[in-house]
Amino acid sequence: MNYQAIDDLLLTKSQADMIVFQLNSFKETLYLTEGSLAEKADRYLPHSLKESLGEMPGSSQDVIGLIENVCSHVNSLPVLTMILPFEPTASSLKKIINWIEINVKRKILIKAVRCNLSEAAARVEFEGRQATL
Repeated sequence: MNYQAIDDLLLTKSQADMIVFQLNSFKETLYLTEGSLAEKADRYLPHSLKESLGEMPGSSQDVIGLIENVCSHVNSLPVLTMILPFEPTASSLKKIINWIEINVKRKILIKAVRCNLSEAAARVEFEGRQATL
């Protein structure tokens, strides 16, 4: 499966966690509720996520396999943690992510943490390395 459609939904670590939660919740409903797979997907998955997954496979087992593969992919994406003295805006995060995708050429999730300390520095952590700005 091409995960580009799923990756396009993700900007932050919290969004990735939400998608994994929604997929696992949907997986649990497969055997607990009545109706076809398409009806269950319409009822229990957000529209954007359902579109990103594409057409549902024919059997519940195939859907579970798809969900597990997508969750594994999402959980394997690297996370860039930014500890900032301010709360970044959505547009600021989008600009940072666009810069990363252009220059690093791979999908990286952002986890922005606001630090209430009065110092004006920011700290960035990625793959075990840290930098204070």
